[in-house]
Amino acid sequence: MASIMITGPVDPLVAATLGPFGTAVETPDIAERTLVEHAADAVAIVCRGEARITRAVIDAAPRLRVIGRTGVGVDSIDVARATERGIPVINTPGANSRSVAEGALTLALVLLKEVFHWDRQVRTGNWAARYQLITRDIEGTVLGIVGFGNIGRTLAGLALPLGFTVVASDPFVSAADAQAAGVELLPMEELLSRADVISLHATLTAATAGLINAAAVARMKRGAVLLNLGRGGLIDGLDILHDALQDGRLGAVALDTFEPEPPDLGHPILGHERCICSPHVLGLTPGAMHRIYTSMTADMAAVLSGKHPRYCVNPETLPTIAEE
Repeated sequence: MASIMITGPVDPLVAATLGPFGTAVETPDIAERTLVEHAADAVAIVCRGEARITRAVIDAAPRLRVIGRTGVGVDSIDVARATERGIPVINTPGANSRSVAEGALTLALVLLKEVFHWDRQVRTGNWAARYQLITRDIEGTVLGIVGFGNIGRTLAGLALPLGFTVVASDPFVSAADAQAAGVELLPMEELLSRADVISLHATLTAATAGLINAAAVARMKRGAVLLNLGRGGLIDGLDILHDALQDGRLGAVALDTFEPEPPDLGHPILGHERCICSPHVLGLTPGAMHRIYTSMTADMAAVLSGKHPRYCVNPETLPTIAEE
């Protein structure tokens, strides 16, 4: 019997939409051996959470016709092997852009306004701390957005009315397009040196892995705030961030993503008062997840029905799909 292999908890919409093509089966864990065992009858795989759809998993699924990812990043899927097999890989660009952008803006405001610091001062009886002028103005603060895709553009649209000066770096965006959004496009090196807040939203690729390394941190304005809501692999290790917090090069860090996930709880950055963390969750609002599941399952059902999907990261697999 054909199955729809699912690697984590999902909305009932997934089983309802893909039910005509197979029985939805959630794997008990995401170990590669487990995924390989469950892939034998899979005509579709829904990749959720930290699961990795490796070459071994794909090769263990002779009936596999489509892979769906609940999000935009597909670094957890061996897209090259899927493409060799002629298997479309579906993602959901834009479905949670607003949610991630809101999360980034919230973190920026919390850190610039020293919300957690002031809370600690009140709770420890240090009322006199109010005479320390460490809260920053928003107006005139330079927000540097690394990766000016759907999320980056949405973040810029939220930040500009508040008074942020917004700059961006993205090799795939023209200066004219950025200017039309009210944003100045800069080389990465210049963005690092000018921005008061740096927000990472680039896709994780071979070219962007370790983008924020020791040299990049050294170029940053002293006291800069770094936000990562992209992928943990964009940063070349937590040691770099911890060292920069310790010497004051970085004023604060907010991390919603890590490499690996979950992170090592013994790492000292997790105990640093200038670092705040969340479990890769700021883009997972109810509205965003509904949009993600609706988009992904519609496109997966399209492939399984012999039609073209709206979003596919390896469109070269699609000519083999006959349009009705």
